[in-house]
Amino acid sequence: MRRGYFYLIIIAVIIGVSLYGFMGDEGRAQLRNMIPFRRSAETAAATVRFDGVTVTADVASSAAQQSKGLSGRTSLAADTGMLFVFSQDASTAFWMKDMRFPIDIIWINDDTVVDLDADVPIVTSGSPPLYTPVTPVNYVLEVNAGFAAAHGIAIGSSVAITVDPVRGTP
Repeated sequence: MRRGYFYLIIIAVIIGVSLYGFMGDEGRAQLRNMIPFRRSAETAAATVRFDGVTVTADVASSAAQQSKGLSGRTSLAADTGMLFVFSQDASTAFWMKDMRFPIDIIWINDDTVVDLDADVPIVTSGSPPLYTPVTPVNYVLEVNAGFAAAHGIAIGSSVAITVDPVRGTP
């Protein structure tokens, strides 16, 4: 009886591995996007450089990661944030659902800050407002409230972004 279960498990593993191999890059990417976003060795990180300050950021590139964003976190360490990466320029709306601390939202197109929502407050009741950029962007950086003002970051500021590849992905 045990031998029968063992063979069934082996067959199931072989079928699973085979299907994963035949999925192609798009299928594997969709499968990875179904896994909840978490900080680990497999999470991409980015370095975002402004004049005189560098931010280390978690990267949110999948729809699931972007939907969760910073919600549920209690704080951010100094000089850290979350970088939202879009495959094409977009005017995506952001909101502060389930946020526990205020932030600055820095809207970036290529290598320039194109808009800035400073000191966005948490919302304790009702529907949170939507925040959108004045022009389409391909990056959004969320940092602690007051960060942009403290470091002289404003519309027109230059930005250099380096995204480290996700470790452990095929």
